[in-house]
This record gives sequence, structure tokens and C-alpha cells, in this order.
Amino acid sequence: MALFEDLAGAELLGVNVMTGLAVGAAALFVAPLAAPMVRPIAKAAIKGGLYAYQSAVELYEQASSSMSDLVTEAQQELHTTHNSPGATTSG
Repeated sequence: MALFEDLAGAELLGVNVMTGLAVGAAALFVAPLAAPMVRPIAKAAIKGGLYAYQSAVELYEQASSSMSDLVTEAQQELHTTHNSPGATTSG
């Protein structure tokens, strides 16, 4: 009996051990009942995450393409100004 009393009064990380055990036991019974309601919500959250990921990938690809075009233009301008007849070279 003393073991049960010690367990009932014990605290782990500031939380009563018996409370944790009761919540865990309740979760075993509630989970199968709540699963049909939670599943559509979980699927919607996953779909939202996938949509956000795909949008981020598209945005990255557009930004990368724009940056690549900008670098190409800058290199062409640098090449044309460097090779122009009136350009002076220092060295």
C-alpha cells in the first residue's frame, strides 16, 4: 500500500505521475473514437503543407531564373564594355 501512496504523491518534472498515467490511459480509449474526426483535419494540414512547399519551390525557381538572367546580362555588359574600342585597361 505504501508503494501506491508513494506513486500517487510522486511528481516528475513538476507533474503528478498519477495525472500522467490517467491522461495516457484516457488517450488509449479516446484515440479510436476521435480518429474519424481527426483524420480529415490531419489530411487538410498535410495538403496545406505540401501546397506551401510546392509554392516555395516555384518561387525559388523563379527567383533563381531571374538571378541567372541578371548575372548573364551583367556578364555580357561587362564583356562588351571591356572589349569596346575606347576602353582603357589598367594594369
